[in-house]
Amino acid sequence: MGLIVGVALLLVSVGTIGAAWAISARYEKNIKRADLLGDVPTTQRTDGTGSSYDPGDDIVGPLNFLVLGSDSRLADPSVQANTVGERSDTMMLVHVTADLGSAYVVSIPRDAYVDIPAGGTWQGGKNKINAAFSYGGAPLAAKAVYDLTGLPLDGAVVVDFNGVRTMVNAVGGVRVCTTYTVRSIHTNRVWRAGCNHMGGDSALDFMRQRYSVPGSDFGRIHNQQIVLKALLDKAVSGGTLTNPLRFDSFLRAATSAITVDDSMDVEGLAFALRGLRPGDLTFETLPYSSESLWTPYGTAVQVDEEATAAMFAAINADRLPEWKASRQAAPTSLIGGDPAVVPSPSIAD
Repeated sequence: MGLIVGVALLLVSVGTIGAAWAISARYEKNIKRADLLGDVPTTQRTDGTGSSYDPGDDIVGPLNFLVLGSDSRLADPSVQANTVGERSDTMMLVHVTADLGSAYVVSIPRDAYVDIPAGGTWQGGKNKINAAFSYGGAPLAAKAVYDLTGLPLDGAVVVDFNGVRTMVNAVGGVRVCTTYTVRSIHTNRVWRAGCNHMGGDSALDFMRQRYSVPGSDFGRIHNQQIVLKALLDKAVSGGTLTNPLRFDSFLRAATSAITVDDSMDVEGLAFALRGLRPGDLTFETLPYSSESLWTPYGTAVQVDEEATAAMFAAINADRLPEWKASRQAAPTSLIGGDPAVVPSPSIAD
């Protein structure tokens, strides 16, 4: 699951210097490392702090991170699976603004039909974007996202999908509110429209639902986002911060669930992003056409290329709110054909 936005956004959204030190001194050893970005460009700096983000530098914005998640994470996410078919169930692009004071989290539908550059066993060409992880591991997925968005990447995180269970349990469960009833096709659990308290097993089950929610994959993206919001809210609540055992369990669960790119300075990011709060995150979904797209690889999501280019240009300029406001009068991106059913939520909602 994309439950660690850039890594420090979740780990240190508690906003304390002590937490940043704790990650370095006690928890950072839990974090696995691998080459996740390959040769994807990093952000070029023009403010005298260096040509790119490197470990040991003073960290300045803007920053872009790729977050990938899968039900069965590879032992080494930097390489492809032994058997073609291992795909990333969740893909997010996280942009931290130049002042490090807010972040935009863009969910990329796993079935978005895009150009995937050659890499691994893939010869290059159009395919569903989650196929990139299958054929060339995280580095090929990173290249595909870079080509799609035009944004350089300063780090990457692969998250163990099952880690959500431990994180939710570590904070004592989460309160998730939904506008529609969902029935699990796996366990027959039912989450009624309204607010539901979820333990780890229930939250993980809820986020896996695809066929029993409005909008299929887009409904699942929405559910993942609202669980993330609930988890972030609970992680920064007084009940977690003032309970040393709960806080320790949460940090151990979070750090054990992730693999980060070799270049990521986790301690530095934790300190630099210590002021971010859940209300400083805005969630979006990649613009797409509401019409189904038939491809040699099955039904796929047709990306709205014009709107996508405009969105990421706005993100690169730290002007996503203005871009969103300009689209409200004539939205082109619908989820499940009805934006009132499954909206693209802001974490501040």
